[in-house]
Amino acid sequence: MTKGPPRRTAAVALCVALALGAVGTARASLPYPTVHHTLAWGETLADVAARFGVTVEALAAANGIADLYMLAPGRALVLPSPEPATEPARVYVVQPGDTLFGIATRFGTTVEALAAANGIADPANIQAGQSLTIPGSSATAATVGAGPIRSVDARPAPVAQGQVLVITAHPDAGALLDGWLDGQRLAFSRDGDLAFALVPVGFSATPGARQLVVWARTSPADAVRVSLTVQVREGTFESSLVTIPPDRTYLLDPALLEQDRLQLERAFGMRTARKLWTGEFLQPVQGAVTTSFGAYREYNDGRRESRHGGIDLSAPTGTPVLAANAGRVVFAGALQVYGNGIVIDHGLGVCSAYFHLHTIAVQAGQSVQKGEVIGTVGNTGLSTGAHLHWEMRLGNVPVNPTQWLSQSIP
Repeated sequence: MTKGPPRRTAAVALCVALALGAVGTARASLPYPTVHHTLAWGETLADVAARFGVTVEALAAANGIADLYMLAPGRALVLPSPEPATEPARVYVVQPGDTLFGIATRFGTTVEALAAANGIADPANIQAGQSLTIPGSSATAATVGAGPIRSVDARPAPVAQGQVLVITAHPDAGALLDGWLDGQRLAFSRDGDLAFALVPVGFSATPGARQLVVWARTSPADAVRVSLTVQVREGTFESSLVTIPPDRTYLLDPALLEQDRLQLERAFGMRTARKLWTGEFLQPVQGAVTTSFGAYREYNDGRRESRHGGIDLSAPTGTPVLAANAGRVVFAGALQVYGNGIVIDHGLGVCSAYFHLHTIAVQAGQSVQKGEVIGTVGNTGLSTGAHLHWEMRLGNVPVNPTQWLSQSIP
């Protein structure tokens, strides 16, 4: 169950100008995907059936066609398509400092689903070294038998608040690709024969289902449209009260936070137009998660509230901080509230940020590799002890860093 402060109602606009929401549970039933083919001049129902590996009878029934010979060019025909696939369950070995809540957040599931899948009566009682089965989730996907696009996939499905929705497609060489999510256009990038679009789902997104439409065409007469329903489930977020020591309460001044925000907006807006990262991301510091992503936080007497845009990792001052993946440093310097900080641009609007550092070992404009030391853990800015605040952002929307540790995106 999502926790929230008693005085808050929230709605958020998501990057790529999209808004997604949460409905259902991790086992929500998804409708079949819908695939359309535009009938070309001179093309018969038999031609379409042979091309896409279906029967004439199935095509006629799906489209309410009584007369097989009275078909107008330009008509969009519904093609029979498969039921969404299901991802297999995975096994995770509990590490020292892990909690069931943290593991559920990392793998995009719920504490309840994890407990049920592993026969755990007390969610607070798990042991290091224990093997946990991570329940599989539905994958919203459509396979097209022929034409300018072979498949479209959107996952994780359902996607949790705070995660990134990864939309992938396999278009033919030379095919033009367009996509929309609830009418908002997607920006597809190419990686070999794979096309992909990344959509951040805000941690305060309004619940609801959204319609994904992908068009592929090599010519006006050779076009296929794939339509999928995207479901987003509720995330699980903590609430906490943070007590700031007297010598740092001045950092609760909203004007200081605004100064930091303006500096960081400039950094997060400096985007490389190509993908710089490879594979899964690294956790920058090995330490216990002391505050999870999306947590509701109140400071001192509750006069200021916030949502936690990253995760806090506990580690001693001076512990080396590693670059989570390859990229280009776009900010390295001192901030008021966030302390000493670094922002790395990984391309395509993906950034990682590292705050409250003791020392900084890189400078703006420098290229870094995955695992390279970029600084050390500290206790600078609005902080109550030595730790690393690590953020991931997509299009300047905070997203859950733990997803990037367990899922290669795209």
